[in-house]
Amino acid sequence: MARAGRVRLSVIDVMGREVATLADGPQSIGRHTATWTGAAGAPMGVYFLRLDMADTRMTKRIVVAR
Repeated sequence: MARAGRVRLSVIDVMGREVATLADGPQSIGRHTATWTGAAGAPMGVYFLRLDMADTRMTKRIVVAR
């Protein structure tokens, strides 16, 4: 069941370093958006979006290409 709570959305490089934090704090239930403004200056390559909330962690692979 969905519920409001603390959410952390991070961008991680392939070395496991956090390069950006897109959200970190309480969020209400519902759909939310985030923009990684640093992507324009980031080196091309593979990154991971990591979403931590309550008892759940989700990771998605993204590619920065020009």
